[in-house]
Amino acid sequence: ITNSSQGVVHQIVSAVCDVGLSYATCVIIEFPFSKVHLSGLPPKYFPIIPVSWTFTTLLKNSDGVTEKVRITCPQLLIQPAFAITGHFAQGKTLLKVLVNLHEGGFGAYVAASCARTCVPYPGSHS
Repeated sequence: ITNSSQGVVHQIVSAVCDVGLSYATCVIIEFPFSKVHLSGLPPKYFPIIPVSWTFTTLLKNSDGVTEKVRITCPQLLIQPAFAITGHFAQGKTLLKVLVNLHEGGFGAYVAASCARTCVPYPGSHS
């Protein structure tokens, strides 16, 4: 599993912080082309956990005094949804492609030829 690996989100594990806000602690993603099989998970499933980064800044407190504050931001390194153009799809093998073959000319057929699975466009005559 590397950068730009495509997968399917199956579960978002969350927790609630001290002030009552929920945040993701882990995302379970299936990578269909992966050979990984981790204990406790189905084959091809992989947990993605947040990566933290820290920075320091100056903030004024309620008394107007400037203080140095250290902030840590945990972040899940995933892009949870995306769309691509037919031109970008050219030469790639994608799991599923949603394309209207009744419109779009040759470009629509280029996009459709990249799919492993046929997904009829809503309202089309499949």
